[in-house]
Amino acid sequence: MRRVLICVAFATWSFSNFWFAIAERRVLYFLREAPLRAPLPAVIGWEALLTVAMLLAWRMGAAHPRWRRRTESIFLGACILPVGIASAALLRLSPLLTRIVGARFFWPAAALAAVWPLIQAARHPETLARAMRAAFLWSWPVLTVVMFQAAVNMLRYGSQDYADRPTAPRLRSYPRDIRVVWIIFDEASQAMAFSSRPTGLSLPNFDRLRRESFYATAAVAPGGETRISMPALILGEHVINTEPDGPSDLRVETARGAFSWNCARNVFDDAREAGFNTAVVGWYHPYGRLLNRSLTEYFWTATGVEPGLEAQFHASAPGAMLDRAWLQVASLPLSGHLSVLSPLRYQRRVRARDFRDLMERASRVAADPEIGLVLAHLPVPHSPGFYDRAASRIDADHPSSYIDNLALADRALGDLRRAIEQAGLSDRTALIVSADHGWRTAMWRTLPGWTRQDESVARGDTSGVPFLVQLPNESAGMVYKSPFDTIITRGLITEILHRRITTLGQIAQQIASPAFP
Repeated sequence: MRRVLICVAFATWSFSNFWFAIAERRVLYFLREAPLRAPLPAVIGWEALLTVAMLLAWRMGAAHPRWRRRTESIFLGACILPVGIASAALLRLSPLLTRIVGARFFWPAAALAAVWPLIQAARHPETLARAMRAAFLWSWPVLTVVMFQAAVNMLRYGSQDYADRPTAPRLRSYPRDIRVVWIIFDEASQAMAFSSRPTGLSLPNFDRLRRESFYATAAVAPGGETRISMPALILGEHVINTEPDGPSDLRVETARGAFSWNCARNVFDDAREAGFNTAVVGWYHPYGRLLNRSLTEYFWTATGVEPGLEAQFHASAPGAMLDRAWLQVASLPLSGHLSVLSPLRYQRRVRARDFRDLMERASRVAADPEIGLVLAHLPVPHSPGFYDRAASRIDADHPSSYIDNLALADRALGDLRRAIEQAGLSDRTALIVSADHGWRTAMWRTLPGWTRQDESVARGDTSGVPFLVQLPNESAGMVYKSPFDTIITRGLITEILHRRITTLGQIAQQIASPAFP
């Protein structure tokens, strides 16, 4: 029994990133499917295989004393996996530890500190192996608590809690002279797109829109991260904090108190009340579980979690097992800096697939004459980069930069405008283009996805966001230089849908008005 407990603990710590993540109930908010369906079977399968392999190796070492030293050395080498995975999992739970590890001299100091244990492991592998086995055995109290909490979270919510909710009925009678398409490019920076654009970066669709639109040079977003800013933009009020509570609830705190996001009146309720059909196509937030009552149509992708918390590509058990094995190795500390092992490679594949799906659906609803308010929340130019702008193609196999993804955002803007034009809806479509927050260079600079090109262009303040509004039948552009918060977007959309704003000058007057929104 002692051997079994040690081997099971070894196997479980090797997948502790999964167990620690699921033990956090907030993670469930970002999942598309119940973890009991995927990837739990692959995790349990690998843990069983590891346990059996260790027991067999242990028996072999006990039966053949001359092999004991060799098997002990192999065991110590294998301990890199559970110790490394557990260290990475704990780092994600502690911002303080993350800052310490990110310090300039941490890894040189860690390398020096590891010299003596490595020498001892080479000279006395049996002694160190016994110590490691004792550590695994005595780690069971921690494992029990973590796995119990993870099990509670997985069993508390069934598949129905992760399912999308019914949409609002489609209105057959609706205003036919005005509609709004609202595009949010995640992490788009005003400086990078316009005012301090890097040399050699061509953004023809952004430039065309700037010439024809109300163009703000000093807009700021209502939050520094998507978790805060998207609820704030949709609600039209500043959000102090949000806290995911299971797969289908986001607790939102504003100046008027705390409440569930799915219970609060929002911009889509305004549009429905005015007789318009509504749609959201987006990522990160589970729009189909939270805003469904206000939406005629929706489509969303869940890519706001650690790689591997959802089975992304393989429906078959062997494929899921292989993906799981690669992701575990990729989750080891420092592996993200090796292109072959980096989990960013997996993230790029997921993001590229999701982007294609989102664009296909966004193009369709943007060209649907029956939908009066469309929100397209797109995952570009947000890291990781997966677009080769030199070749003008999506490339998930090789790393690229923020600037490459910004070029992809420009292409997406052109594709959406083309879909609207080809549907013959340009003369009644108001187009609003902005971002949920700017480019967070201080955060990305410390992470593996940061490229040399990112470093070369990341100068000055990149926190501002683009804000452009094109109104139907308005082709002359207007530049607005006064600073303002894009929290006004809800009020602006409502005014446009009620036809109280019909010129670019009126937009400027409304933003400058103390009573607006």
